[in-house]
Amino acid sequence: MKKAPLARVKDEFGDKKTLVDKVAALVPRPADETRDQFKGRLSRLPNARLLRLFEAETRVKDEFGGRAKLVDALYALARPTGRVDRPYKDRLATYTAPRLLDLHRRMSRPSKRRRRKGKKRR
Repeated sequence: MKKAPLARVKDEFGDKKTLVDKVAALVPRPADETRDQFKGRLSRLPNARLLRLFEAETRVKDEFGGRAKLVDALYALARPTGRVDRPYKDRLATYTAPRLLDLHRRMSRPSKRRRRKGKKRR
């Protein structure tokens, strides 16, 4: 049976404050907020969202080596010919880690149309 978010936080991190500290270290902080303001805003998030953010950010760090390398990998998948599209790459850099990971997952798997060769569409 799947554990509730509060039980997961207590088992894996001890308390919510520790989880907030770890998430704050991984997630990029907005320039107009101090560290304390940012942690205060994170502490008001639900446990499930904090766990999701922590898992996504650690996955980005472990699998790709950082957010910039994930954006580069996505850009290479989207523009395999090497055509320069700076606004698109800048737009990718503004996305959250979970959104970038989902986009990478969708772009890296083969299209359904390519798998169904020979079948006609009606």
